[in-house]
Amino acid sequence: VTNELKFLAIEDSQLEVSSFRKIATLSETSNTLVLFFRKFKEYYPKLHDASNEVEVTKYIIKVIEDVVDKFGEVRDNASPDLLNIRKDMQVVRGKVNQSFGMALTHYNSLGYLDDIKESFVENRRVLAVLAMYRRKVKGAILGSSKTGSIAFVEPESTLNYSRELKNLEYEEQKEITKILKYLTTQLRPFHDLILQYQNFLSAIDVIASKAKYARKINGILPTIT
Repeated sequence: VTNELKFLAIEDSQLEVSSFRKIATLSETSNTLVLFFRKFKEYYPKLHDASNEVEVTKYIIKVIEDVVDKFGEVRDNASPDLLNIRKDMQVVRGKVNQSFGMALTHYNSLGYLDDIKESFVENRRVLAVLAMYRRKVKGAILGSSKTGSIAFVEPESTLNYSRELKNLEYEEQKEITKILKYLTTQLRPFHDLILQYQNFLSAIDVIASKAKYARKINGILPTIT
């Protein structure tokens, strides 16, 4: 998490969603190993001593998991505003699909559509209108096929809902940015601890690699006389 630590050190910076998942995983792994080595002083005396210097806290994991789910997506309930925005988006998407379905049925019954009937242009659902009928279909032409035989038209009945959905998507992104910025601020005081976690896990990784190699070559601890 070297890059994440650099950003945390910058005042008023904001981490990406994927960065929070990395920090949460780092924190969880470190906590697990620290607690493990603290229990087994007899077996791992050096690692036990090293683990005693590392602080255990669930706060980092909790604040991140309250906002970001295990799939790396910002939770709907990360803020009341985001929850309301996403509810509105769901309603509007339903209206978009309903109005589009009605337009598709209507123009298909008139024989204006190609066999494929519909397609997607710029993530927007469009009617696949035969070029000769493109002026008879009310809506916005968003493109055409390579041969020019099909015009891709977003029905007029869907346009208003599509604009409304686009506005909501903008509001959603703005709210997510606000949430992630605040979460970054919450983690900033833990910069040194996160760095300590990274160094601790790196040291454990090196020790584990040495032990694995030693077993592979049947290595033994030399006796110095």
